[in-house]
Amino acid sequence: MVYHCINHLRINSIHCFGIKSIRIYLIKKGDILEEKNLKDIIYTLILVVYSVVFIGIIPIYLLLGFAGIEIELALDKVQLYYGLAIFGLAGLIAGKIAQMISRSSKKAYEKIGWLGSFIHNPDDGFLPTIEKGFEKPIAWIRKPGKLALISFIFFSLFALMGVFANIWFTGLPEEFQVTETAKLGLAVNPASDAETFAFVFLIGLCFFALKYFFKKNKYPMWLFWTLIFLVVIPLLGFGGMGYHVWRYGSDVVTLTQVFIFFTLGGVITVLTGSLIPFMIWHQTNNFFQKATELFSSDTMIVFTLLFFMFLIIFTILYFIVRKNRKDG
Repeated sequence: MVYHCINHLRINSIHCFGIKSIRIYLIKKGDILEEKNLKDIIYTLILVVYSVVFIGIIPIYLLLGFAGIEIELALDKVQLYYGLAIFGLAGLIAGKIAQMISRSSKKAYEKIGWLGSFIHNPDDGFLPTIEKGFEKPIAWIRKPGKLALISFIFFSLFALMGVFANIWFTGLPEEFQVTETAKLGLAVNPASDAETFAFVFLIGLCFFALKYFFKKNKYPMWLFWTLIFLVVIPLLGFGGMGYHVWRYGSDVVTLTQVFIFFTLGGVITVLTGSLIPFMIWHQTNNFFQKATELFSSDTMIVFTLLFFMFLIIFTILYFIVRKNRKDG
């Protein structure tokens, strides 16, 4: 069987590039490693690589290269966020591994089916329920690349409104004695992604534990969704607000805005079954908030409009290229 698989891969190696090809040639009906598990593995590995580069390496480079400080001091400035990022990332990975194992058998689900996490799997969220009202699945949410592009466009427009109204939803990390370019980078990471990872991990923990409890006891799922949206997510929103009071002080932004931010972030995460939209919202909010502090409002308005137009043009070209490939 192993020889057959290797030979099959060798014959068709010219086609074995990309997730779709891997799915076609490595997944066979009846295997424990099903298509859903393979997607989870790929998305988890992408998340780990992203975290190492954008949360681990780049912030330290910005501190060392743009501030001229020693590595010990650089680590001291960001150690809280690194700890938070490790906590969140470890929880997300553990939850995803538990989900993959629990799919293997009913017995496994009974043991660890209560543990899960949201990385990118829309079928785990509220999306399938929403799609019942449509003739076709909402494809762009299911594709992480498309979801990221559309999220950047939407939340960049949202940030533009924030520039005009000077309304922001989170506090910013402590001021670093670095160049303005580095200040922008450090306002985004490691702070925003570390907080997002930890928050989304807690959402997933509550979500899958409660879902497991409801399925095990055969309680109505409408009650589950009601509790998730009206009780669990708002409570976690209060938790995010409490964290910001402790970390940044209540005078940085109004508590109501922070509560709305984390609550809506939780709702978006559960609706899409993905951490991508909330992560991008957190990043764009921190980036544009810090930029308005460093540059004039006119400069920021022009920059935001240009950035927004670039994203729209890039997205249009992306979809055109994708369509031409399918037609070809």
